[in-house]
Amino acid sequence: MFKYLLIFLSLFSCLTTLFAIDLQIITYNVNLLPNIPISSLTKNLNRPFQRAKLIPEHLKTADIVALQEAVDPIMRLMISNRMKDLGFTYKTPVVGSPWCHPLHPALLNGGVIIYSKYKFVGSPQQLIYPRSTGWESISNKGAMYVPIEKDGVIFNIFATHTQSVSTGTEKAPKQMIKLHDQINHLATFISNLNIPANQPILVLGDFNSNSGNIHQQDKSQYPLYLDLINTLNAQLATPYSTDSLPYSYDTVTNSMATDQGPQETLDYIFCLKSHPCPSTGSTTIFKITDSSLGNKPDLSDHYPIQAQLHYDLSQ
Repeated sequence: MFKYLLIFLSLFSCLTTLFAIDLQIITYNVNLLPNIPISSLTKNLNRPFQRAKLIPEHLKTADIVALQEAVDPIMRLMISNRMKDLGFTYKTPVVGSPWCHPLHPALLNGGVIIYSKYKFVGSPQQLIYPRSTGWESISNKGAMYVPIEKDGVIFNIFATHTQSVSTGTEKAPKQMIKLHDQINHLATFISNLNIPANQPILVLGDFNSNSGNIHQQDKSQYPLYLDLINTLNAQLATPYSTDSLPYSYDTVTNSMATDQGPQETLDYIFCLKSHPCPSTGSTTIFKITDSSLGNKPDLSDHYPIQAQLHYDLSQ
């Protein structure tokens, strides 16, 4: 009898393993813009070539990495070459490239790119948003989509960077309208792909929709964030870990975030509620620095977001 019990438990364990899968994913706005005098953001790049060399070493444990603001072609090539050395065999094009796109001419590409250690099972597809407002109008902001297979499960990955909002300024109303329009286009883009209901969908990136301190549960005072998750029918892929930093863009603790604005959370890893979401896991906003950068040791003005996702697909 004991022997049969062991056999049963062994089979149960195998079946559980068969339908369970772990995925580690990172999103990071790396602030690698070209050095052109268009904004204060492009005048405070803090040794960008050195940062581009350092960044991949802090991302190597992930299965999938999405970057935003990887705009400069030389620095992006530096990152791509090193990511390949670290096992990220697959990568998408950058959103909105080439800059002379016949339907969307712009000075700059959109800076969004996805790297993966696991194979693409479909061609990457991009969405270029309606033109942003302000100086961001020179960039082809948008979203990149690619289906990625790990251990027999197809994960549908969307990475994006949207219009920013200068809260409390006269520019904000127009920027908010543009941001809402872009999120609507993203929701339509996802819907039109008709992704099978049994396949997970993860949407990540810099959404420029502030939700404040991540450890505070009440988000009623953050309408842009509420509009974002309602429009996408999304939720955080997992709860935040207790040791997560409270903000992804922190003008108090980040040496590169020098615009004197508020502390904000703008970067997220979401799952769509209409598709399988992780059963367990944790999300962490974490700080990466390097002393070689001197008095500005942070590797970007945003902090990276890492999610450890566990899926139980037996249900």
